[in-house]
Amino acid sequence: MVINMHENLNVWERADKIFNDNREKIINLYENGKMTVIQLENKFEISHTTLDRKLRKNGIEIIDRRYRNQILIWRNKKNEIIKDYQNGLSLEQLKKKYSISIFLLRKNFRKNGIKLRGRSFGKMINLKPNDDFFYIIGVLHGDGSAFCYDSYPTKRYRICRINLDCKDLDFAKAFQNSCKKIGLNARLNTKKKETNKQGFCWRVDCYSKILYDFYQKFDLNSMLNEKMEYQIAFIRGMFDSDGCNCKKNNIVKITTIRKDFALFLKKLLETMNFKSTIYGGKQNSGYCKEKYDVVILGGKSENERFLKTIRPNIARKKYGGKICQKKKT
Repeated sequence: MVINMHENLNVWERADKIFNDNREKIINLYENGKMTVIQLENKFEISHTTLDRKLRKNGIEIIDRRYRNQILIWRNKKNEIIKDYQNGLSLEQLKKKYSISIFLLRKNFRKNGIKLRGRSFGKMINLKPNDDFFYIIGVLHGDGSAFCYDSYPTKRYRICRINLDCKDLDFAKAFQNSCKKIGLNARLNTKKKETNKQGFCWRVDCYSKILYDFYQKFDLNSMLNEKMEYQIAFIRGMFDSDGCNCKKNNIVKITTIRKDFALFLKKLLETMNFKSTIYGGKQNSGYCKEKYDVVILGGKSENERFLKTIRPNIARKKYGGKICQKKKT
C-alpha cells in the first residue's frame, strides 16, 4: 500500500509542502521558459494562483501570457538587443529583427536604465559615398530642406526632418527611392498648394538626425575632388530642383539665389568638362533679392551632352520646357 504523505494535510499546507520540496526545480522550469504556470499546475498539482504567489515571493517575475515568447527572447538576447540599440538601430528595426513589440522594448529599456531616443535618432542609414546619397545632398541644396524642431508637447528631444515639396511626381518618386536606398523611411503624400496650377504639390518627408547633422557639416568644396559619378548625381539633384531646359531657345541652366553657390556650381561643372557662365544679380521684383543662372555654354550640342550625362529624372526637363529669358549684369 502506497501512503501519500500529503493526504492528511489541508489544501494550503499541501501546496506549500509540494512547492518547498520542488522549489529549485519549479523555478528553473519557469525561468528557462520550459513550462508555463498552467503546465506547472498540472505537473505538480498546485493551483496557478498559489504558484503565482509563491513565484513572486521568491523574486520571480510573472510573465504575461500575451508576451511570453517575446519576454523569453528578451531574456535570452538582452545584451545583444541593447548593443544593437546603442549602435543605432531604431525600435522599429529591433521589433522586426527580434519579434518583440515596441511596448516591451521601451519597458525593458527603461528598467535597465537605457535612455530612449526620439524618432529623429533611430535610423540606421548608409552614409557611404554612392549615387543616391549625393543625389539627396544635391536636392537638399535645391528644393529640398532639412530642419529640426522640439518634440511636442514634452520637448524631451529634437526631431530632425528631411523634406521635399515639388510639382513633378517623377521627381518626388526619384527622391523617395534614393532616401529608401540609403535606409530612410521616406513617405510620399500630397499637400494642398493654391499657388500651383494643379492645386497641390507632392511631398516627400522622412526623419533622420544622422543625415541632418551630416548635411549641416557637409563641405561643398569636397565635391570638386569626388568621383565623376558622384558629381553627376549631385548635379542631377540640383537640376531636378532648380534646373531648366529651354529647348526653343537652346538654354540649359541651374538657378540659385546665392552668388557664392553659383560660383561653386560653375567650378564644379568645369571639373566635369562643361563650360558655363553666370547671369543675373539683384532683383527689383519677386520673392528673392538676388537670382543667378548658371548657363551651359556651347549651344545645342553641349546642352544635349549635358542632359545625356546627368540624366534628369523629370521628363519635362529631359525634353525641354518653356522659353527662358536671360539677362547679364
